[in-house]
Amino acid sequence: LQLWPPPTPPCLLRAASKVKDNPGSIGKVKVMLRVWPAQGAQPSAESASFLKVDPRKKQVTLYDQAAGPPGSSGPR
Repeated sequence: LQLWPPPTPPCLLRAASKVKDNPGSIGKVKVMLRVWPAQGAQPSAESASFLKVDPRKKQVTLYDQAAGPPGSSGPR
């Protein structure tokens, strides 16, 4: 996503042009993400290696397992 982000939806482009005329007219968006393990599944190193949750920063990081281990160099 960082290297090749998806195109911006047209409705957001229109809203952004209105903000230039009237700053503060667009509110914040609240996103909730719940991560639940599969029923009966035991947490393993493999299942935890693609997801990192940082509650202090309120941030979730997903890793592409096909690209190699987290922290490895190369595009993702």
